[in-house]
Amino acid sequence: MKKVLLLSIASALFFISCKKGCTDETALNFDPKAKKIDKSCIYTGRVVFYNYYPGSDVYNDCGGIQVYLNDESLGQIIGFWADEDSVQSCSIYDDTSVMRKERVVYKMLPPGTYSYSANDSCESWTGEVEVLSDQCVTVRVGHDLYVVNDQ
Repeated sequence: MKKVLLLSIASALFFISCKKGCTDETALNFDPKAKKIDKSCIYTGRVVFYNYYPGSDVYNDCGGIQVYLNDESLGQIIGFWADEDSVQSCSIYDDTSVMRKERVVYKMLPPGTYSYSANDSCESWTGEVEVLSDQCVTVRVGHDLYVVNDQ
């Protein structure tokens, strides 16, 4: 009987020490008790809203674009972005220029589907955007609205 009890305790300790889970402290679902990686880690994604007017140095007369995500104000886009490729590749994070950062609104978020709206004094735009773990999604607001999933 004693051997069975000791064997049961030893087995329980073995299984507890081999708990699977996310062992990356930077993940949203980090489990400090996990000892074995199971590839279940979930990371924030980012959504970037921007305004783009190709081939034009003239900003429209409608003013800045206010952006909302799930009814929470994210900020206002002032002006337009001149290099659409750098926004869509999310390389804007390498640029420290305040002027250029005013031309985008972005937020880090847990994975999920979010409702957005954007408006200036002339028009408004609404839709949904899916944010994926450790990825970047760009949304162009203004004329010719579209969503591009990237990386």
